[in-house]
Amino acid sequence: MKRPILVITLGYIIGILWGAYLKISIIPIIFLYPIYIIYLKKTKNIYFKFYIKKSVVITLIISSIFSNTITIYENYKYNNLYKDIEDAKIKAIVVSRKVEKENKNVYKVKIIKLNGSSKYKNTYLYLYVEKDIDLRYGNLVNAKITYNKPAIQRNYKGFDYKEYLKTLKIYGIATLKEKPKIIKENNVNVFFYVANNLNERMQNKIKNILPEETGNLLIGMILGDKSNIKQEIIEDFKQSNLSHMIAISGAHVTYVILGISFIIEKSKISKRKGKIISICILIFFMFLTNFQISVVRACISAILIIFSYLIYKNPDTYCIICFSILMLLIQNPFNINSLSFQLSFGGTVGIVVFMKYFYKEGKTKILNSIKSIIFVSICAQIAIFPIILKNFGTISISFIISNLLASPLLGIIIILGFIFILAPLNIANFVANILNLILNLLIYISKLSSNLPLAHIYMKIPSNYILILYYIMFALVVFFLNISKIRRIRIIKKIILNKYKIISIALIISIIFISELVIPKNLKIYFIDVGQRR
Repeated sequence: MKRPILVITLGYIIGILWGAYLKISIIPIIFLYPIYIIYLKKTKNIYFKFYIKKSVVITLIISSIFSNTITIYENYKYNNLYKDIEDAKIKAIVVSRKVEKENKNVYKVKIIKLNGSSKYKNTYLYLYVEKDIDLRYGNLVNAKITYNKPAIQRNYKGFDYKEYLKTLKIYGIATLKEKPKIIKENNVNVFFYVANNLNERMQNKIKNILPEETGNLLIGMILGDKSNIKQEIIEDFKQSNLSHMIAISGAHVTYVILGISFIIEKSKISKRKGKIISICILIFFMFLTNFQISVVRACISAILIIFSYLIYKNPDTYCIICFSILMLLIQNPFNINSLSFQLSFGGTVGIVVFMKYFYKEGKTKILNSIKSIIFVSICAQIAIFPIILKNFGTISISFIISNLLASPLLGIIIILGFIFILAPLNIANFVANILNLILNLLIYISKLSSNLPLAHIYMKIPSNYILILYYIMFALVVFFLNISKIRRIRIIKKIILNKYKIISIALIISIIFISELVIPKNLKIYFIDVGQRR
């Protein structure tokens, strides 16, 4: 096998999807493979003679069984917790700062004991408390709670809050019945405690100097906390296809690495030691941003690239992406349903696959920068187009304009943002004036872009089999582009020789797409559940 990590990741994904959606073991299906091998040896029908190397199949089987078993077990844990408790006593650690809601404050807590039992140890709940109760990160508490089952999808294609919480490893929602007893403070891992303290100080500095609107936006862009950004701004960024600006991504981490490299170069530390320091800082940056999916993906990728240079190896982009996917899915198999996970990896794969074919360097740096921004946006959109359509029911044609206007500002904001946070107060105040202007400009661009013609075209949400068909075709294109020229020529020759069969398949696929998007369906009437009960 050329890339075993790719096969392991593919098997792991298959096992998770099988367990998450079909909710049954994949093991009985795997027993069909020996039957197929026996059939393969006996049959003379060339159309069914499809054979994969034994090493690939065995790796796929082991990987898929492992992930499928974990997914089914995790589902079992979720469903049993939903059944087991209503009113309960918990011993838990507060593992987040408070998030202020209209009537209550919310904390994320990690259960140590539930009703005196360690059965659900290290599972997480959202704890709603009264405004006058103040808890701190790291508090170990005893509390009486009322458990509330998270809302499920009640309407056709509606939001499923229960499944969303699974992507965050949250088992449900609890309401505090009376004031909790704080047993111990700072009862968390030292790295998490230091990172949380530093994050809190950074946020306080931003909030104290910058205006509320631009300050909260900066916190989202460099620390990944979007909880206080106005919903109107988030919607403008979403509709103008600039959401990646306020979710820490590869571009953000690249600017962080550039800053680290600049400091290391000026301090005359050797390149090898500098790379090790960079890896350590990137690991701490994941702690600082609370291991958000987009941050973990970008940091793991950067760490692996730096590490490959440390051991004098050329980095394999596909292996790095697969390793990042695998780490996140091992941490939580339900990350596969996270929109952040899908967009982050989808966009990255699109850029990696197509950029080298679309983008060719010109003679001038300015023209190269413009072309780079345009083609990066197009390549990412090719890969994530169905995901956006499935989740939002809209597509944008004006995303090139919005990215062309906003992308040059991202690097300036990230670099100035960290200078602002780390600098003494007198320098920070000066930098804050420049940052405020640029952040306001970014907000204006997002608002302007969201109102452009064709910024959000409403379309019918595609069915799952259309999405599967799209990504099968996408995978075939990726495969075709990454094989050798000799194999490519052979495949093209076979296609030419079997042109009538290929045309037939293309027609069938076209008819499926047309029937899904154009042909009217039978009348359906939906009753909307608004959550009211008599």
